Amino acid sequence: MRVALVSRKIAENLGLDSEAVKRLELAAPLHDLGKLFISADILWKPAKLSSEEWAIMKIHTTRGWRLLKNAKSSVLKLAATIAFTHHERWDGSGYPRRLKAKNIP
Repeated sequence: MRVALVSRKIAENLGLDSEAVKRLELAAPLHDLGKLFISADILWKPAKLSSEEWAIMKIHTTRGWRLLKNAKSSVLKLAATIAFTHHERWDGSGYPRRLKAKNIP
């Protein structure tokens, strides 16, 4: 679980409290949960995705968020936010909402 380990190390280096570090370590590996809804033909395609396939692939952020957003668990609520925003970019060029800089949770 490299994602969990890397997330933990980053959280520790940012000085987050131990509870926040643990929640992030548990939630981060669920970032691509929405890929469960993407066809294996697209997920494992060895060539570059077509524009239509890329549009389908980008839906995984929203699908993961929808699956997790109403969870009662604070870890799963955090996982929903991570799933939804993990492709946002500091310069606003990411997806799904093209959030920029400090607007990215």
